[in-house]
Formats: sequence, C-alpha cells, structure tokens
Amino acid sequence: KMKHWCYWDGSIVKDDEGIYHMYSSRWSQSLSHSEGWHIGTKAVHSVSNRLEGPYKDLGLVYPDYNGYGINVIGLRTKEGKYAVVVSESLPGNVFISDSPYGPFKLLGEIKIDNNGFYPGFTRYDELDIGAVKAGALGKMSNVMIFVRPDGKYMLLARHCVPMISDDGILGPYKVLGDRAWENMPNTPQYYMEDPTIWYSDSLYHIVVNFHKKDVSYHLTSEDGISNWKNRGVAFDKKKSKFIYTDGHVERWSIVQRP
Repeated sequence: KMKHWCYWDGSIVKDDEGIYHMYSSRWSQSLSHSEGWHIGTKAVHSVSNRLEGPYKDLGLVYPDYNGYGINVIGLRTKEGKYAVVVSESLPGNVFISDSPYGPFKLLGEIKIDNNGFYPGFTRYDELDIGAVKAGALGKMSNVMIFVRPDGKYMLLARHCVPMISDDGILGPYKVLGDRAWENMPNTPQYYMEDPTIWYSDSLYHIVVNFHKKDVSYHLTSEDGISNWKNRGVAFDKKKSKFIYTDGHVERWSIVQRP
C-alpha cells in the first residue's frame, strides 16, 4: 500500500504495552533521492505488534513545520516520555510527547558547549562547502541521542564527536573529545558520516560509514568518550550480503545508520 513512498532512516521504540513504534522519514517516489531527502521529506510514525513488522504508517509525527524532517530518531527520555529528534533538515530539534502516539510538540533546539573544540564538528559552519550551498549553516546533522547507563544523555552527530548532557535532553551537551576515529590506524580520516551509537556488553559501539566507498567501520570504547578502537569492517557493499533465516539472500548497495 505504501510503495509510492521512499522511507529513510528511522529508529524503533517499544512502549509499555509491547507495541513497537518506528519514527522515520519519507518522501514521494516521484522525487529523485536528492530532491526527496532535501525538500520533500516528512517525519512519520509507524506501528507494529512485532519488532520486524510489518509496520503501519500512521502519518506525520508532528504538525510543526508541516512535518518537515530528515535524520529522524525516537527514544524514551529518563522521565519516560517519548522524544523525536530531527537534524539536517532542522537545526537539531527535539519534539516531546507523553504518549508514543503523540501529539508531539516542539520542546526546543539542542544546545552545545563546544568546550574549546572546533565548532564545525557539532554544527555546520562556513568551511563546509556543501552546507553553504544547501543553506544549512548552523544546523546539526545525523544526530543520535540515547540515555547512558549512568543516566546522562549522550549525543553523537555526523563527525562522531562525543557529547554529554547533565541537564536534560536539550543539553547543553559538552564536547568531551575529538572525532572518535581521529588518527586511528587503518581508518579513513575524511568522508566519515551517518554514525550509529549504542551500549551493549559493557562497551559503547559506533558503526560509521565511509561514504566514498560505502564501507562502514565498527568502533568501540569503554567509556564512550576516549580510547576508541577499530574492531574492523561492519559492512562493505562490494563484499557483503544479507542472508535471511529462510535462506533468502539480498545484496544491498549501501547500509547507513543501522
């Protein structure tokens, strides 16, 4: 039913009743990819009784900005509320609701304390030619936020700079280190983007994409701030394939922000 839409990014949040909520973006298949994500994208909410779906599209997540949004993620706050974070299309905005079904209202814009580090690692500046052309100066990109085991909010954006907030989901988020892959052996030092971050097995994990070759690297750290290590290639579009439990095989041209 939804084949006329192209769906992009998205994250899944499980509610207290066991329902899965996917917060993502979509645009019309009539648009090219560059037109779709840039000018036609809307933040949407979908639900399923099963983690793997199928998901039912319920429409726009929030009425503000006519639902405009890309780089959409969802999460539970420390207080148990539901939050949707949008960057790239918006400066880095957080929408909040008591219910996973909404209504989601604008809580505010994420605040950053660069703490002496280069501001261009957190928000686009005039040295980013692409951002200048796209009119994206001052915006954040590829923002992911989650609650750490210590109860603090952690934010990771395009450049994989670790940021921590002690004061709530809006921050201010203090930059506590350089890019996670900075000076890391056997790891590209440019064109790295679209990171995913999570915590499991007593480690903080990042999967970040080297978009020049569509190769994604897996990095880990014990504290999520320093001493990141390259654990190898997570995905290489020239070599990788996805095998389902029923034996079906697919080859995907690219994987970002899994």
